[in-house]
Amino acid sequence: MTQGVQSLGVPIRRMATVAPAQSSAMGKTKQKSPVTPAEQYDVALSFAGENRTYVEEVAEGLKAASVSVFYDKFEKADLWGKNLIEHLAEIYGHRSRFVVMFVSKEYVEKAWTTHERRHAQDRALLAQSEYILPARFDDTAVPGMTSTVAFVDLRKTSPSELVGLILQKLGKSSH
Repeated sequence: MTQGVQSLGVPIRRMATVAPAQSSAMGKTKQKSPVTPAEQYDVALSFAGENRTYVEEVAEGLKAASVSVFYDKFEKADLWGKNLIEHLAEIYGHRSRFVVMFVSKEYVEKAWTTHERRHAQDRALLAQSEYILPARFDDTAVPGMTSTVAFVDLRKTSPSELVGLILQKLGKSSH
């Protein structure tokens, strides 16, 4: 598990005991930061570390276009010290307008991407419109995703082209 977390770019170590979290009546951990809107990010990027080079170009392009994007390297200080199981569940399940899922063989094999995917799929089940935007590096089947969901083929799409498509999906100009 530590190796999986480190693939997020956030080193952690296992603790023998954990201090009890401050809880609300619903059992959710309270955060010390101010309340954030339900959708804090325009888009969250879910990917395997093996695909980071491509995804980082997309993240940088989105950031340059003033898109609020959840990309782990942009969030190092915010992620520091957080319970990543709970925090990532919130990001991929509640705090993003869209999740771009970068599908690859490695993506479906990893514990953290599976965690992100499951929370995104939970939200997508109840969404009235598209929520998960699949982008494929290969033809690996994604558990829980039907073959009828339209995707972008990254074998034929450059990072800058994908940025343009995401901007269109968000209703923003690409220039």
